[in-house]
Amino acid sequence: MDGFSFLEEPNILLSLIPIIVYFNAETDKTAILSDNKEKAGIYQWTHLESGKKYIGSTVDLSKRLRCYYTISYLTCYSNSHIFRAILKYDYSALV
Repeated sequence: MDGFSFLEEPNILLSLIPIIVYFNAETDKTAILSDNKEKAGIYQWTHLESGKKYIGSTVDLSKRLRCYYTISYLTCYSNSHIFRAILKYDYSALV
């Protein structure tokens, strides 16, 4: 097969996407929301103690991430695994 294949070069996309890591979802809230304003992307929350990860994507990162910081939104849609984790453990347990 001639040409380019993403299967043959699985890491090519990662080299094109800027990755930002925040180390404290609680204290970095302002930076998280402002850095991602009007950007589309893929995001990951990790529970520090268990290592469990939640991965999502959206066309408006700031809008989606703002939902994670709105307690009334979290309680209204508490069927989400990540929402329940935030409500149970608080932001300081997640990165």
